[in-house]
Amino acid sequence: MHGKFLEEITMEDVLDIFYDSHLRKYTSLKKQGPNYTGLCIFHKERKPSFYIRPLKNDFVCYGCGIRGGPLILLANLSNNEDPFYFIKGKLKYEIKDFEKEQFEELLLKEQEKFGLRELFNVSLISSV
Repeated sequence: MHGKFLEEITMEDVLDIFYDSHLRKYTSLKKQGPNYTGLCIFHKERKPSFYIRPLKNDFVCYGCGIRGGPLILLANLSNNEDPFYFIKGKLKYEIKDFEKEQFEELLLKEQEKFGLRELFNVSLISSV
């Protein structure tokens, strides 16, 4: 298993996790040009407005306005599990436990970049 730094996690990694886990039951993603689209996993909708955009390394829902980068999306998909250990357990490469502090810093930077005050799932806030 090769290593990868946390700041190198991409939306392609998110897609790998999505297709290799139970997360598929929440929505199905379809390739549309360079992007993937599906029903938003953060609100109920009838027409797909949720996009994962690998080339921009982000996601966005044009229905509810939620957006962010790969760490934000993975942290929100972790439900009540500690986001760091959720991501560490799902990735196909090794992340060391000592990187937990770095993860928290990168997640905060990503939240600032996208203008987010907190993660979407309130129960995650105490975990980060």
